[in-house]
Amino acid sequence: MNIKKLLTICLIISVFFSFVFIEIIPFFKHLVNSSLVRFSYYSANFFGVIVLNFLFWYMSGQIKQKAILIIPVSIAIGFITYEFLQWYIPWQIFDIHDIIASLIAMLFCLILNYFIFSFFGKQGRT
Repeated sequence: MNIKKLLTICLIISVFFSFVFIEIIPFFKHLVNSSLVRFSYYSANFFGVIVLNFLFWYMSGQIKQKAILIIPVSIAIGFITYEFLQWYIPWQIFDIHDIIASLIAMLFCLILNYFIFSFFGKQGRT
């Protein structure tokens, strides 16, 4: 499997799970576990970091070793910065759980990027 196919599959899977956790689970909150519903409220930041990570990699079409660290950290910093800016936006709400979800997603992406790079590094390295 080449890198473009793998990134396409990862992007589709992450978009699917983000849709399920953000839209579907809260709709059926009376049928599912309450901790799963609570996670779904903060999953927009969690899956947002993951989806954007794969989207940036997909758009570049190649794996660079520096991107393993730079892409997820930059995305998480952007999400966290936006969270702090919500103090000054009247209709938005600052939430520490969103920051924690962004940091956990960043760590998840760092680990995932490392494994993808170690497996496909020779094929997609520039």
